[in-house]
Amino acid sequence: MNVCLLRPPSPELLNDRIDPPIGLLYLGTSLKEHGYHVEILDFAGGENPEIPADADIYGFTLFTTSYTNTLEIRDRIRDMSEAPIIVGGPHAQALPVATSKDFDYVFIGESEHTLPLLIEPMVKGSLEERIIEAKAPLNLDELAFNDYSLVDLGSYNRVVSGEIAVSILSGRGCPWKCKYCYTAALEIKVRMRSPEHVMGELYKLDEEYGIDAIRFIDDNFLMNKTFLRGITPMLKNLGKPYRVYGRAQDLTEEIVDLLADSGCVMIGCGIESGSQKMHELMNTKKYVEKMKEGVRLASKAGIKIRAGLIVGFPGETWETVRESVDELKEMDIDSYNLFNFIPLPGTDPFIHPEKYGITWLSENWKDYYMLQGENEAAYAFEHVDLDKETLAEMRQYMISELDKVFLPSLKDVEFK
Repeated sequence: MNVCLLRPPSPELLNDRIDPPIGLLYLGTSLKEHGYHVEILDFAGGENPEIPADADIYGFTLFTTSYTNTLEIRDRIRDMSEAPIIVGGPHAQALPVATSKDFDYVFIGESEHTLPLLIEPMVKGSLEERIIEAKAPLNLDELAFNDYSLVDLGSYNRVVSGEIAVSILSGRGCPWKCKYCYTAALEIKVRMRSPEHVMGELYKLDEEYGIDAIRFIDDNFLMNKTFLRGITPMLKNLGKPYRVYGRAQDLTEEIVDLLADSGCVMIGCGIESGSQKMHELMNTKKYVEKMKEGVRLASKAGIKIRAGLIVGFPGETWETVRESVDELKEMDIDSYNLFNFIPLPGTDPFIHPEKYGITWLSENWKDYYMLQGENEAAYAFEHVDLDKETLAEMRQYMISELDKVFLPSLKDVEFK
């Protein structure tokens, strides 16, 4: 039985072919283990692969901003096939009922275990339930290493420390409940792969394709200290530069030393704001002074810090914006990305806009990107005290002030 998995394009991104579709690779690998013939089609980067007409089932990974593009590809499939079309991913999980109006089946959650068992009844039309809640794998070490032969690995261009990098996931889940983040709505247990399992995949990748650098795509590589203490000596032995994401206030002297000694060259930190008031409103459980110290320690150890910043969360004022800029200027940040707050589907501000004083939400999913091109942002909502014009002025003020101190982009470093 033939399964065709598809990633739609995200043309709003500066480069949407920077990493392979890791989620589809996990699903495709699991399906292959169950005896299915799998093909992954990646439309990222302006690619337009030929869609096979003989697939028994088609499956999309669905993001909010790519919804329209997904519908266009769905219609191309429908012109030549009546096979079931299924979707999963963040948007499908956030709005399963609405999404089910446009697709045959909607999967909620991590589907490596569930999807292979339901392919046959979906193809036969005997599965009555159209919204399926998948059973997430609790022990990630039980999952096979991703089969990268399903994609053209050489066509992706993530760069770390000047070298083409492979992206890998070492854990899933997040213990925090930040109000701007969709993962706050999830109730899936935080799980880490064992250091041995992660390194087994990296050594296999190095043997088959050659690895020059690594990017760990976990939202927070630092969330499990036991894991970190176990994997860093192994990464040191591998001898490849790598990049991670983590919370700045978790950067103690011990953690920074482990990272620096094992080859970590950059940490992407969600600083969000230099205003403590905004952190309280966003429920980040982060503290500006602790983040300053963590960034200082990393910088002292020679690790670059790239800050992710947010402007415009409900409650933002000119006072918080100016406070944020003043505090950020005192941090040892190397570069930043400034995102406008977007009430993403699945977040509390999207579900309960009235609680946050939100008076308008865009009905165009293409407006829900957080950052487009070099440094363009979306305006997907209006607030009783913050209209689009004022938010644009706040954003421009932050950029003009921060550009005096930091690099606004690492384009030359990130892309080739």
